[in-house]
Amino acid sequence: MIAAMDELLRQWAREYHPPRQQEEEPHGQNMIARLMDCKGVLIRGSPGGKVLTDRGYDIELIVTRQLSEALRFIVLEHYTNYDSLEEQKVSACRISRATYYRRLHEAHLAIAQLLLERAA
Repeated sequence: MIAAMDELLRQWAREYHPPRQQEEEPHGQNMIARLMDCKGVLIRGSPGGKVLTDRGYDIELIVTRQLSEALRFIVLEHYTNYDSLEEQKVSACRISRATYYRRLHEAHLAIAQLLLERAA
């Protein structure tokens, strides 16, 4: 795995595919969702995070539209399945652990390449 890409995808997952929230936060953690929850009133005391405004949308498009089905499934399973353990994620993909991490690395490389192409 590529460490920088892993962190970027973790941030993307938290922003675009947050874990199920309580009823008080139905829209997630990103700034637009917080503004929706607060009816447009910015509450400065609310916790923030690293915002991916420019890259997050590009990653969302790449993952949902440009990755192959196998790589997309691995990325979504690895980064958006917050409730499962590593073994459960691997078994959900129905491949060996070595193949799971090899494909995850391939997905990292593909996403990094597509991000570079989008930036150019």
